[in-house]
Amino acid sequence: HDGIGVVDGKGILSDEQLDYTVNRLYEVGANVKRAYSSSAYHNLDIYQLNTTFYSAVGNSDAAYLLARAIQIFAPGI
Repeated sequence: HDGIGVVDGKGILSDEQLDYTVNRLYEVGANVKRAYSSSAYHNLDIYQLNTTFYSAVGNSDAAYLLARAIQIFAPGI
């Protein structure tokens, strides 16, 4: 596992939210690993975003700490 998985986001985020997230991460330099299959062709085909978590939050110490705090104190999210 080399990146941030996005497959599970399909059932949680709207298509617009997923598109925004992926495009925003492209802006900060993320690459993607795509799922190459015929069923994935017409759906969300991005398997994972190859970036660090810190880069994904814009290299912001405050955003990084907040995101990690949410992960720690809100298990299951």
